[in-house]
Amino acid sequence: MRLHPPAQPSPRSPRATRPGTLGIILAAVLLLVGGLLLVAPERAGAAADTVISTGKPATASSVESSSYPAKYAFDANSATRWASAEGVDPQWLRVDLGATATVSRVKLTWEAAYAKVYRVEVSDDGTTWTRIANETAGNGGTDDWSGLTGRGRYLRVYGTARGTSYGYSLFGVDVFPDLADRCLHRRRGR
Repeated sequence: MRLHPPAQPSPRSPRATRPGTLGIILAAVLLLVGGLLLVAPERAGAAADTVISTGKPATASSVESSSYPAKYAFDANSATRWASAEGVDPQWLRVDLGATATVSRVKLTWEAAYAKVYRVEVSDDGTTWTRIANETAGNGGTDDWSGLTGRGRYLRVYGTARGTSYGYSLFGVDVFPDLADRCLHRRRGR
């Protein structure tokens, strides 16, 4: 009885591959992705770090002077800031996000004049507010509130007790949407 060796796939068969072809393709893809990250590293975390408050209209309960307007807390410039009138409680800072958004994170960067007690709120109409974060022992620096679930067109930081004898002062207020709103804001160019 004669045994036949198993049939080898023909070179034209879809299952036939040269040794190492898959490895070469994988290496090419990794080189492409790595090259893109080298060319534009600032875009690597872009989807996760979409700030929807930058450049949006802002108002405040007061300003220390015309050198420290509300809009400076939303200009993405770490050298400018909003500052309230000194020695007065409460004070607030508000931004119009331009459209209703579900807020998942708010990052506050305080100047030396910070809030010891404050809350972060959202509103659909700029009148009725819903609290999404509450601080009762603030110490300045950076407060990065994550895991938030508030929804509204407006966001407000409402200070009720100053941490110093001065007023309230913020270098930046960065508002981040949840994943679904992040996609909508990117498509709308916001």
